[in-house]
Amino acid sequence: MKSFLYHAWENVQDARRMGPRFLLRHLPRVRGGADAPVDVVVRGVGRFVLRPSSQDLGIVREIFREDGYRIPSEQHDRRVDDAYRALLARGRRPLIIDLGANNGASAAWFAVRYPHALVVAVEPDPGNAAVCRANTARFGVQVVEAAIGSRSGHVRLVTEHHLSDAVRTERDTGGDVEVVTVPEIIDEHSADCALFVVKVDIEGFESDLFDHDTGWVGDTSVLYVEPHDYLFPGRGVTRGMQAAAVEQGLELLVSRGNLVYVNSTGAH
Repeated sequence: MKSFLYHAWENVQDARRMGPRFLLRHLPRVRGGADAPVDVVVRGVGRFVLRPSSQDLGIVREIFREDGYRIPSEQHDRRVDDAYRALLARGRRPLIIDLGANNGASAAWFAVRYPHALVVAVEPDPGNAAVCRANTARFGVQVVEAAIGSRSGHVRLVTEHHLSDAVRTERDTGGDVEVVTVPEIIDEHSADCALFVVKVDIEGFESDLFDHDTGWVGDTSVLYVEPHDYLFPGRGVTRGMQAAAVEQGLELLVSRGNLVYVNSTGAH
């Protein structure tokens, strides 16, 4: 009985926040095709592919139903909006870099929230990257199938319990996944873009990303980081990130599982 009531409540919340067409995801199961990917429609955003035996449903719910990347302070949210408009007024396209983009739901959220920005989504897992492309193509998101780090090189992928949202990267000179850096992405788009937002959800590899060459942190209007110290106790995987944020004078907010660092100078 509890399970039935729980799932009924979840469906009510899905319909209320994301629209009744989101519930059409149940049709394949009714028709006996539960093992195939399904298309869902999120109100105001469009279609998304959800893979069976993945965490896609939970990710979409967290981002669109629960507003997972909404800045939890009206004053800070207005400050970021002001920075967005200031970049456009200067003829610069705001650049949003989504590190650890998974199925593309976060990239799509940013593309809808800031429609004149260029979103670059970085995702090392081939399966996730393919779904990310499908889910974000209509927004013009550029998907980079690579890992992110503080220096170039290669990594290997480590998947915990075959979970699509828990793919880790480890430095390995023999790895088959290339590492790109944030400065490289910025330089590639420097002709007409200026850094605006960086989102980081890379399963503990933030220790590598913030190891050095972190000057770009101060150029963000907002930096989102999902910390993973809990996965690696005693290793201080967010130590470099915390130091960079303090050095650059960013203000810290907490929203659900994310640390949200907002530039204290506003537009820059």
